[in-house]
Amino acid sequence: HEVVAGTDEAGRGPLAGPVVAAAVAVLDGEDPEVLELLSAINDSKQLTAQRREQLYEELTDPRFEGRIAWCIDEAPVVDIDRFNILQASLSSMARAVRGLPTRPQA
Repeated sequence: HEVVAGTDEAGRGPLAGPVVAAAVAVLDGEDPEVLELLSAINDSKQLTAQRREQLYEELTDPRFEGRIAWCIDEAPVVDIDRFNILQASLSSMARAVRGLPTRPQA
């Protein structure tokens, strides 16, 4: 089965503070239950705090163990200052993908 992953970052807007990146992998890119759950997530900024919490509870439900994996990485301010916000964000996303337990094919 194909492992499919996606990344996103938070923190590029503020003038100070780190950038945090996350990578999420679907360990079976054809798992209909996982794909249905993830299809509800398009833009976290459009979700209410209650809906984000609800999705978190669903994603961390034991029935998804071994079916969804994620990794979070932080690019500290020193990296942002040394490289720039874009490069620090991209590096953080790459580290998050490398931190996944399985290498994604897509």
